[in-house]
Amino acid sequence: MKADVKDTNHPVLNNPWEYTIIGLDYQIPQYDATPYLDLTLIKGNEVRRLRFLSPQSLK
Repeated sequence: MKADVKDTNHPVLNNPWEYTIIGLDYQIPQYDATPYLDLTLIKGNEVRRLRFLSPQSLK
């Protein structure tokens, strides 16, 4: 995937289009804990896990 120049700056990942998604985990805890979604990415030997708290409007 080729990125536009405006897409090159990302606050968490440099060149995010170079990563491959290897995991997606959505957790809805019991009781009053906050739901979250973990997105796991890989680029070469580098693995990154991003956590999104209280995801909404998932389809």
